[in-house]
Amino acid sequence: AAAGEQRPLSGVRVLDLSRVLAGPMCARTFAEHGADVLKVANSDLPDMRALLSCLHLLVPPLLLWVC
Repeated sequence: AAAGEQRPLSGVRVLDLSRVLAGPMCARTFAEHGADVLKVANSDLPDMRALLSCLHLLVPPLLLWVC
């Protein structure tokens, strides 16, 4: 966004507790529209990004474009 441009979700705060696909994607979309997003992660849970990096072997590349 250009300097001084007001984005639709400016001033909105989002607490992201999600882990898999749709949740993080929504949080990123909120952030791109101006929301302040705080991501909370648990270090005891597996990192889903490693799984997603291997997903391209199972899913057509067009579907991975949205991730």
